[in-house]
Amino acid sequence: MFGTYFYHQTSRKMVVAFGTLFNNIEVRRTDSADAVVEVIKIPLSYGPKDKMLVRISQDPNLNSKVALTVPRMGFELTSMTYDGARKLNTMGRNVKKGTTGLKKQFNPVPYNWDFSLYVFVKNAEDGTQILEQILENKIVAVCRGRMEMGQRSLGNRSIIADPRTRSNVEKINNSIKKRDFWMPFAPVILEEYQDLLIKNPKKIDSPFMTITFETKDGKNKFPAAVHQADGTARAQLLKKEQNPILWSLIFKFYEKTGIPALLNTSFNLHGEPIVRTIQDALRVFDKSELEVLWLDEHIIEKK
Repeated sequence: MFGTYFYHQTSRKMVVAFGTLFNNIEVRRTDSADAVVEVIKIPLSYGPKDKMLVRISQDPNLNSKVALTVPRMGFELTSMTYDGARKLNTMGRNVKKGTTGLKKQFNPVPYNWDFSLYVFVKNAEDGTQILEQILENKIVAVCRGRMEMGQRSLGNRSIIADPRTRSNVEKINNSIKKRDFWMPFAPVILEEYQDLLIKNPKKIDSPFMTITFETKDGKNKFPAAVHQADGTARAQLLKKEQNPILWSLIFKFYEKTGIPALLNTSFNLHGEPIVRTIQDALRVFDKSELEVLWLDEHIIEKK
């Protein structure tokens, strides 16, 4: 592989030493006060970069705490060149006296080694860009990751919008869903901040958008995501571990607006099932007046 002067045992030791040197890298996420709220250990993998990227494309879930089958950091031995100035000879041996009094000899390795270290990270700009679209009052369709199973869309096959803007109800019903104008929508609310928007004294879990709650001035705070007759909301209460990406987006929206919620409805045309595949998402996006499509790591806008 690297020519005549290649020592397998030495190579293994060098790879182990290099891997050990960088095997304690951590990613730390901080809040707005710079307090550490999450620490993720990144597993290190030895092998070609191309192989690493192929494995990631097979299973692109980078949200898991440990991704042993999908390494997010790796290194590769890229070259080894012979260095005549460090050629092995008797005089060039290093001698070290051990604790037992015995002398150990260490032979210099007459090679120069080059390593390439690479880290695969998610692009945090996606959520920021989507936030900007929502704040501009655009309707965003989401088709990301694995599809949910059940009677509600919970963030991975959803249409989301600013819940403060009442006109978004008419826009989605008339131009996208193509259904009766009066049909209401529901909010997805950060569970930690639910007390700002709804009345839930018993702290009932509502992760699947199946329970109706009285709201705290919902008709004024988030009118597009409540029932206009009585101001109630069939809320999805979102925990961070359930959908970290959506949780982060809503939290950023909360920091900007003071409302820890978004309008959330299923990504489909009226009378059709929820979109499942990329092809389904693109077809509905094309046939409706949706303005933005968040498709995995891609953002598509209509011009």
